[in-house]
Amino acid sequence: MATKKVKKRKPRAIICDIEGTTTSVKYWGECLVPYIKFNTKMCLKSRWDTPLLMDLINNLRISTAADNENGANIPAIADTDRSRDVIIETVSNNVIHQMNNRRYGKALQHLQLYVWYYGYQKGDFRGHVFEDVSRAFNQWHNFQNLKVYVYSSGVYLSQKLLFSCSVKGNLTPLIRDYFDVETYGSKTSGDSYMKIATKIGVKTTNLLFISDNPQELNAAKGVGCDVLLAIRPFNRELTDEEKHGLETIESFDEIAFT
Repeated sequence: MATKKVKKRKPRAIICDIEGTTTSVKYWGECLVPYIKFNTKMCLKSRWDTPLLMDLINNLRISTAADNENGANIPAIADTDRSRDVIIETVSNNVIHQMNNRRYGKALQHLQLYVWYYGYQKGDFRGHVFEDVSRAFNQWHNFQNLKVYVYSSGVYLSQKLLFSCSVKGNLTPLIRDYFDVETYGSKTSGDSYMKIATKIGVKTTNLLFISDNPQELNAAKGVGCDVLLAIRPFNRELTDEEKHGLETIESFDEIAFT
């Protein structure tokens, strides 16, 4: 059966969300989170005494102490005079506790990134992208002279790691840049898309934003961006009201520029 086509005026740049758009919503919960929980100790033992790791652990120790002074109840990290194994055990307990309690401090994020980088380097896992993503990125970048960007709640480095070590190989040569909410603001705020447009050097009317989140799409649409709603396996089922006024795609292959 022929793939349906959704015709769009050719933009100057395309911005893609990650979770639920280029990548399965299951990737975080079924791959990245378990990897941290079951491999942090191994990572720390194999990289022990490296200056960067020592700095990351100390930053987590300091931020935990500060949070606990403000009423948090996070497992403390052992002091530097304790043995390697004791420190590693307390770091692991700290990280797992914070993840289980949905804490997102910078010191925690930086240590998580370190462990994920270790896993990507070892080849323990690969960044998930849907089958059509690499094909579309290649077509847009190499044959249609379109700039491809990524905008996600995940920090810059986590985005780049995913696409550099993806199941389809290194896709970073096809991606011009990565935007995160820490730098550009909430994805449900129109101002964020205006900031990105300024950074890219194009008008919002020359941007196409693809996401699985109607709130994000409506925010982008409200400041002039063209938008498409991605419907992917395992995404939350949306109501007709949420999808109102939004064109949908199930694959990037369906997009036809005119």
